[in-house]
Amino acid sequence: MKSNSDNGSATSLRNRILKAARHLFLTNGYFGTTTGKIASDAGTSESGIFRLFPDGKYEVLMAVYNDCWGEVNSEIDRQVRIENQDPRRILLEILRTVWCLYEKKPLLMSFIIINTGNTDTLLVAKREKAIITEENVRYVERINELCRGCAKQELLPKGITARAAREALLGLTEGVLLGWYLADNGTSYPEKISIDEAVAAATLIVNGMGLNVMSDS
Repeated sequence: MKSNSDNGSATSLRNRILKAARHLFLTNGYFGTTTGKIASDAGTSESGIFRLFPDGKYEVLMAVYNDCWGEVNSEIDRQVRIENQDPRRILLEILRTVWCLYEKKPLLMSFIIINTGNTDTLLVAKREKAIITEENVRYVERINELCRGCAKQELLPKGITARAAREALLGLTEGVLLGWYLADNGTSYPEKISIDEAVAAATLIVNGMGLNVMSDS
């Protein structure tokens, strides 16, 4: 039976590995990062990594991705009020919170956006483990349930289903983050939009051309 100190040591090592891996994956990419380099930067051995992550580098990537989405969900839990609110307002508050995180924690959000749908990670042997994780699913399900709530209350524009609203909002969220990432990393991408502009676009999806539900009026 493991002692509390053993569990604490394992947790500390796991955190060091994931911190080192996040930086290396973001800097060098998945294929440009080795388990040896992760181990060195984390102050452990490769065997230390494989004890905690038996499937190796890909499992580490998935763990980092999951932890990043966990941070996003925790920020939403802290910032977004859900009591007695129009579900459209909650959706827009969630999106604003996610976009604001790019300014607060650019490395966190950069890691998420470059690994969301990143096809090179699907070329490795673990094809059955697609780049979607428990915390990522939790975020998608949150958006999905709110869109279903909008549809149930007949709040969505005519012809827009809950599924379509969900996909439009998820796509817009990722598109804005990707645009910022590309603009900030020396590409010829057009100038960045503001958070307010992004929220205005999201408002059209959830509310058509009607009342701006972000206002207090």
